[in-house]
Amino acid sequence: MASYTSTEVKVGAVTIVAIVLFVLGIMLGQNYRVGVKLHTLTMQFPNSGGIQDGSPVVVNGVKRGSVGTIVNNNGSVLITAILDKIDDLRSDASARITILEITGGKKIEINPGLAVNKLNPGNIIPGKTPADIQELVVLLGDVVVDAVVLLHRIDTIAAEANKIISKGNFSDNVIKTLDNASEAALTLNEWLKKNSNSLSCIVTDLKSISSGLKDAIANNEPKLSGLLTDLSATNTNINAFIAKIESTVEKANSLIAKFDSAMVQAESGETLAGKLLYDKKFAAGLDSTLNELSKLVSQINRYGVNVNLRFGTRP
Repeated sequence: MASYTSTEVKVGAVTIVAIVLFVLGIMLGQNYRVGVKLHTLTMQFPNSGGIQDGSPVVVNGVKRGSVGTIVNNNGSVLITAILDKIDDLRSDASARITILEITGGKKIEINPGLAVNKLNPGNIIPGKTPADIQELVVLLGDVVVDAVVLLHRIDTIAAEANKIISKGNFSDNVIKTLDNASEAALTLNEWLKKNSNSLSCIVTDLKSISSGLKDAIANNEPKLSGLLTDLSATNTNINAFIAKIESTVEKANSLIAKFDSAMVQAESGETLAGKLLYDKKFAAGLDSTLNELSKLVSQINRYGVNVNLRFGTRP
């Protein structure tokens, strides 16, 4: 009976130890820390980059914790990580997703930063997602396709160039062109050697002319300034004269308008001059009156005037 009880105690103890080891294994596998204060950080990446829950998070290559959650957020990805220490992280800390092993797996590498202020756990750490091997393979495939197209185009260009070169006397023309260019260069070189002195004199004369122009401008600058001032005053006088002419023209226009009005009234017969010029009856009557008056004056001159006057009495 005692042996049976001892066996049960041993089995129970082994079972308890196994359960404790199992729990500890799970906790260690999930990166749980017993008796250590854990910190939660949030990082924002353009995409997940293949990271998964439980992926390791390292700081300068040293493991500090693991990935907690991965959620989409307005075109980006928010990843939370649980770390056991963040005292050395600064406010300008950054993160990136890198390859854990060549065979596979991803990790988050945190750069602690160099700022003076410490990292606020409530702030979001910006992150980058470098291209991984799969993306490089896809990119390489696109490059290969473009390279094949480029090689076809180069081959076509080479074929066309070969056709041009293989034509009759193409090479002879090229050689002649090169010979002519060489001869032209030699001729130009000889001409420069022969006329170097003349060119030097020309350059010297140009320098002298330039200096003379500078001196002339410097010496005549006050005169030019005075001339400009006189021209400005003359312009002012001309403007005043033009204003007077415009005033005179306006007065002449007014006088012409009045004359036209007088002519219109004369033609309508409203004035004496109009009646004399355009009213034939009035003119004939006036002419008759003047004739009678002329006769009367002639008789007065000839016979005199018989005046019968009476003062103080009535007839």
